[in-house]
Parts: sequence; C-alpha cells; structure tokens
Amino acid sequence: MPEQHTDPNARFDEFWRRRHQLDDKQWLAFRQLVHETLRPCRFSELAGLPDDKETCIDDFFSDRIFDPAKENSPGESKPVTLGYLVTMFRHYLHDRLRDPWRQRRVEIDDPPDEAAAEAPPLEQLDDHGLTDDSIRRAADDFLAARPPWDHLAGELWWIQPYLARHFCADKSEALSALARRLDIPSHHYKARQLGITAAKGGFPNRDAFRATHLGRWLNQLGLDLNDDAPARVRIALQLLCQAALYGGSAAASP
Repeated sequence: MPEQHTDPNARFDEFWRRRHQLDDKQWLAFRQLVHETLRPCRFSELAGLPDDKETCIDDFFSDRIFDPAKENSPGESKPVTLGYLVTMFRHYLHDRLRDPWRQRRVEIDDPPDEAAAEAPPLEQLDDHGLTDDSIRRAADDFLAARPPWDHLAGELWWIQPYLARHFCADKSEALSALARRLDIPSHHYKARQLGITAAKGGFPNRDAFRATHLGRWLNQLGLDLNDDAPARVRIALQLLCQAALYGGSAAASP
C-alpha cells in the first residue's frame, strides 16, 4: 500500500501509478503528501493570482490529479518523482495566469455591464410568474433544507457558511481557511458540488454548473442558463445571498 513507503518519492510514485484505484483514506494521504511537498516551495507565479497557495494547491490537486483519475486509468510505466509534481504545479499556475479564471467562470458570473448593474426588480423582468418574493421563499426553502431540498439537511452545516462567509460575503473568507476553522473535509470537492470555487466560478461550461446544488436551485426556479438573461439569473443569486447573509423571509414552519 502507498502508506507503507517512507521515501516520499516512492510514496508519490505509488500514489500516482495507482490513482485510479485509491480508496478515500489513500486519497487523503495523497493530498497531504502533495500539500507537504508544494507548501515550502516558492512559486513567483502566485503573485499574479487572486488565491492563496493553499487554495491553488487544492485546485491543482482536484483539477489535475483527482478529477482526471476518475475518468481514465493512468498508463504511465516510468517512475515519477516529486520533482515531476513541482513541475506539474508550476505549469498549472502558468495556465491560470494565461487564463485567470475568466474563461473558467460560469457565464452568469461575468462582471455586469452598466445596464445589468441598473437592472430593474425581477417582477419587471419576468413574464411567467417569477417574482422577488417567490425567489426569496425558494431561497429560504433551500437554506432550510425544506422540500424539495430535504436531501440536503445533512449538508447545511457546510453549505450555509460556504455561502455566507465565502461566496456571498463582501470580504470573502478563503475556502481553505474556512475548511480548517470548521473542520470541513474535502472542502474543494464540496465547493464544486455546491456550485462555487475559490474564484466564485471555476466550471468549464453551463452544463457542469447545472449539475451543482446552485445550478439545480436555479433550474427549480424555472431559470434556464442557456436562454434566460444573465441579469435575471444574477438577481436570483443575489436574493439567495441576501437570505444566506441576513436570514430568510419565509415562514419558518417546515
């Protein structure tokens, strides 16, 4: 098993070659080894990125190691070392510098233009019964895990702080810091599951976002990310954030 190796290079090589069949405990050990290796290294590229090193390492581990391992079995036969890991991470940072989240964000998270910033209330935008009040009630239901969101009852302990302290907050707390403080395991995976990442986006296309909790919530409202105006979707998310930050407005009964 990979944990039995004492030589870090041998441990990394074993994890890397067997990454398509690791169990949860081994993935945690693999992630720890990656952090322990990259944390002390200096990368000048980080100065040009909005996120701290811990967050970038988490993103790298998810994007370049964990997620690809679920799709394809590795075919490497040549041993790899921790030097290879450092080179991979540096290339990853270069890729993010060339495309600093702009093309990776869901289109609804693009900076609003002047017209969108002055968008009227949703009642004046909607033509099929969707209003500010109905969105607020839907937001309350989501954040309280009332039907149809009762399956999220066991996840609210991390969903609510992810929204209130990171995604919706004016002074956003880094996901890595939030995870350490609240002891949230697999925090980057959970951020993707919810529909956020460190840069409030990070999804390659709308279909990927549509499969997240926030994507499903928007779909439940009847908003179509392909057809609806970005201003309409943005307003819905703003109202959800108001509920997350300041409490709900709907009745508290289940």
